[in-house]
Amino acid sequence: MAEIQVGKLAIPYVVRRSDLASRKSIIVTPNNVEVVAPTASADVDICEFVQQKRHWVFNKLTEMNERLAYIERHTYNRLQSGAKIRFRGRYAKVLLTRGDVMDFDIQFNNGFRITAPAHLSDEDMGAMLSIRMVTWFKNYLKREAAEVVKGFEAKLGLKSQGIKIIHSDTLWGSLTKGGVIKLNWHLVEAPKAVLEYVIVHEICHLVHRNHTDAFWALIAQQMPDYSVRKKWLESLMPSFKL
Repeated sequence: MAEIQVGKLAIPYVVRRSDLASRKSIIVTPNNVEVVAPTASADVDICEFVQQKRHWVFNKLTEMNERLAYIERHTYNRLQSGAKIRFRGRYAKVLLTRGDVMDFDIQFNNGFRITAPAHLSDEDMGAMLSIRMVTWFKNYLKREAAEVVKGFEAKLGLKSQGIKIIHSDTLWGSLTKGGVIKLNWHLVEAPKAVLEYVIVHEICHLVHRNHTDAFWALIAQQMPDYSVRKKWLESLMPSFKL
């Protein structure tokens, strides 16, 4: 198996020749890098092509691994007592018990106290708890975001058309053409100050749809330290966009 070297990292790849291929291309998956080339391609040309694309391959693998780790962190079907969940910029400890309840009771007070129905099997409990946790986070974020949106709309004299909590593997937030603010539910991981930045960002898009100098100036007017909050968000998931 051939390899490409990026710094100290050696990335193995396989070559597949195909009569259907009209040009060379690279397919990157979390566990495999495959180079597809026309049947008549010379080995030296394929090697040169891969070398030219080595940084792209590295970046693509890094992005995929980041997303896989992020998805794994947000799968709560293996959640156990004593685990820690990132919430509002910190890690909150989980106390998971069983009790005489019909449905999951999820409470937060310096940590998550979760009571699961005693009659559920371990397998069913894990699957259902994952769903309930995501629902709880979405509801929490919507309540908190609604207060923040109301405050900044009043300051700016602007009005959106509501808030929608979404799941996205690429975006932290967006503003629809109709003026609805969309927020990724994963923002529950961020401190309130970072959530405020995302919301101000989208509200300012009501005035400036593109990321012009005037747009950033409007954000800075409302939030002089926005760059610090922006950097925190970028460090949480670098491949996500806003």
